[in-house]
Amino acid sequence: MPRWKKITILVFSYRVTFGEVPLDTDQNDEICNVISVIEEKCEAELKQLFAEGEKHDVVHRMKEIWNNDRNEDTQQYERDQSKNKTGRKCNRWSEVTIRITLAVYAHSPAGYDALKSSNILQLPSRSTLQSYTGAFLHQPHANHDSISEQVAQYLLHCHQRKQEGKEESQ
Repeated sequence: MPRWKKITILVFSYRVTFGEVPLDTDQNDEICNVISVIEEKCEAELKQLFAEGEKHDVVHRMKEIWNNDRNEDTQQYERDQSKNKTGRKCNRWSEVTIRITLAVYAHSPAGYDALKSSNILQLPSRSTLQSYTGAFLHQPHANHDSISEQVAQYLLHCHQRKQEGKEESQ
């Protein structure tokens, strides 16, 4: 007769939900300022886009998309602030936060440093920003050390060919 063993299987279920993250007044003001600057600086472009949309009878949809994107970006930024509030070095940042931070950093690196050090907002580090821009890969001018090294190698190669009785490289 077969022996049966009783097996107990535990099943765990969990669900992660994102709720609204309450911002203090400074953070809320900062987000509002960023949105208003975008709307002010790009007002002419927005009007031009909406005028083009009116020609094709899609202006209502364009305005709806703009408002949705603006609200979604704000919500994503708030999620990043909540998720990365510990200040650890292994934070993960959304594209929205990177774009906002790059805009601040490009406008004023000193302003970025002041915001980051004030701990009002959690911001990506300089190295994270540099990895997105590629700024750490090379300087904007020619690398004279590398050029000098390559010329020296070429001259050494030509000298060795002469000593071996071969024609000089062209």
